Amino acid sequence: MRLNDNNSFIGINPPYQLSVIHSSKLIYPRELYQLGEEIYCEALRHIVEAWEGRPDSLQQVGDLSVPEYLTRWLRESVMNLSPDTYGRYAYDMGRVIIPYFERKRLSLKALTPRDLETFFRYERQQEEATVQQLLDWHRELTDALQYAVDSNWLKANPVKTVDPCLDNSPVLFNDFLMDWLKMMKSRVAITTYANYEIVITRRR
Repeated sequence: MRLNDNNSFIGINPPYQLSVIHSSKLIYPRELYQLGEEIYCEALRHIVEAWEGRPDSLQQVGDLSVPEYLTRWLRESVMNLSPDTYGRYAYDMGRVIIPYFERKRLSLKALTPRDLETFFRYERQQEEATVQQLLDWHRELTDALQYAVDSNWLKANPVKTVDPCLDNSPVLFNDFLMDWLKMMKSRVAITTYANYEIVITRRR
């Protein structure tokens, strides 16, 4: 239905009146058209209010921690992935990737290829991850971080240059100390380990 040059609806001769349910007010077709616009705008206003505070700018999303971002990405990807794929991604993220980065306290914008190389090295050397697991986690991180790039929240995908099965960087001294400390946990007395832990964690 549309208006003609005389501002009346084509095919309808005014005054054609429509009653509003639960109201005695009578509305002409043009007024009904305007009411429709008002309802549409009101609906948009509610949508905007519902999204207020949602971090969608580059700065706001970049300030999310890596675990917060990955959790958000999983939530928003549920309709774009098959149930099997989503289940596998959610399992790996929740069991391996998110817990690791919760200990690192990195924001999304601070995440670098070096951080991701350290993650894969830790999983290879300390958790004895298989090649297939490393490749799976690399693919899942690639998809998650590419979403941030496509949404203009990141300028580049930091995991794309990382080979999950190969050491591309020297081991950082802090990482070495933490790896050594974990190894010592099962090799020395509890009191000795506690002293090691105090010294190393305070140093960091």
